[in-house]
Amino acid sequence: MLSRSRKREHVQPRQISMFFHKKLTKLSLAEIGRQTGNFDHATALSGIRTINNLIATDKDFKRQIEEIEILLK
Repeated sequence: MLSRSRKREHVQPRQISMFFHKKLTKLSLAEIGRQTGNFDHATALSGIRTINNLIATDKDFKRQIEEIEILLK
């Protein structure tokens, strides 16, 4: 997940991590970016927005994210 790879198999888990960092912590976007692979705040914001968009448009993805959130809490 900390890889700088742009392959979907690496990007999406990283974006999900950024999403949960933002949702469950009070970390800044810059700090979230640093903790998920030394990315900048714009990359973290983009990843979070991507996951929010997927949640809004894909019911199966939303269900999976909800299940992960239950496990994290």
